[in-house]
Amino acid sequence: MYTIWKKIEHWDQIFFTYINCKGSNHFFDIIMPWAREAATWAPLYLFIGVFVLYNFRLKALPWIFSFIATVSLSDIISSRVVKEFVIRIRPCRDPSFSQGIHVLAKYCPMSSSFTSSHAANHFA
Repeated sequence: MYTIWKKIEHWDQIFFTYINCKGSNHFFDIIMPWAREAATWAPLYLFIGVFVLYNFRLKALPWIFSFIATVSLSDIISSRVVKEFVIRIRPCRDPSFSQGIHVLAKYCPMSSSFTSSHAANHFA
């Protein structure tokens, strides 16, 4: 079983390096750091909330509460459950791997990189 995980990790690094190095371009290097910030998306989420409340009034409240509950559960499950059991070093923290990658983020958290709470919350 251990060798299967090592093979998966090896192919994961190859795939990540290919996307990170070959898929890098000036346009995405400017757009992606901006697009990953929570403040970038806050106006959209606020607009959706106001739009739904304005158009559906009190009928919208169960949907809004469900939305908040879904995002909250997504965050708790990804950050406090999965990441506690699946310890996966972030590529920017892995000493054997971090030298050859293109890092755009201003900081590299110490937490595990799997699952992506950022992606899970946006999907929710």
